[in-house]
Amino acid sequence: MFENSADLPKSTNKEERRLIVETASKQTSELNNPCLREQNLSYKCLSDNNYNKDKCIETFANYKACKEFWNKVQADRRMRGIRPSMPRPNERETIKAEYMAKFHSR
Repeated sequence: MFENSADLPKSTNKEERRLIVETASKQTSELNNPCLREQNLSYKCLSDNNYNKDKCIETFANYKACKEFWNKVQADRRMRGIRPSMPRPNERETIKAEYMAKFHSR
């Protein structure tokens, strides 16, 4: 979104600029979005297919499944009092394997 501070809209308010950067970085940061790859693939699919959603059904389904999975993990961690509720990127593969084993063993 905003590659560097020069890309930011001009603002006279320093706090406003900070909020713009913070919001943009939350949406495009793997730290806060474990499905960033899937999100970007969805955007790319739309762009590559002239925004014909029917051609991106599989990509959307994959993104939706990713979001559902990590929302369940986050809710479970909140319920158990684990902080942060969203695991850090370096912990996600281990946590994903643990939860998948737990869900598939039922």
